[in-house]
Amino acid sequence: MLLLLEAPGPLAVGGTADRRSRRRGIGFVSPDVDDPSAATVFTLLREADLDGCSVAIWNSIPWYAGNASEDRRQIRAVQRSDLDEAQSALAALLSLLPRLEVVVLLGRKAQVGWDRFASRYARPLMIVRCPHPNLRSLGPHPERRDEIRRAFESAREIIAGYDLA
Repeated sequence: MLLLLEAPGPLAVGGTADRRSRRRGIGFVSPDVDDPSAATVFTLLREADLDGCSVAIWNSIPWYAGNASEDRRQIRAVQRSDLDEAQSALAALLSLLPRLEVVVLLGRKAQVGWDRFASRYARPLMIVRCPHPNLRSLGPHPERRDEIRRAFESAREIIAGYDLA
């Protein structure tokens, strides 16, 4: 299965969260990045009984989108033009995943990006949609955490019995 998010933040790409922070990013997308969204994904994958052997994580925009604010803690809003520009990178990734069965779209931007991409992509895949795991989404709506976990469980059921060897 593929978890498709929006775009990597500064910690995923190797930058710092802000000027006051000493935390450095690891340089790639991982549920082990020291940020709240990654921690939520890591926890919910475990709760859904999914292991790392069956899950790939990617972003609709696989490069850092830049900062929206001077304090450098928040990426700028992803535009449709960004999503369109990133389609070739997504196609390249999918060519490396010939046994992919299900894509979990985390958040509205990932869903819009996928929908724009899928209209040109012929390979049939199961799609599961859920909210983004960031604090802006979960803070005012804590019930969304359960929605994400249920989406992961649905994806697990889709790949259940699929031969991973």
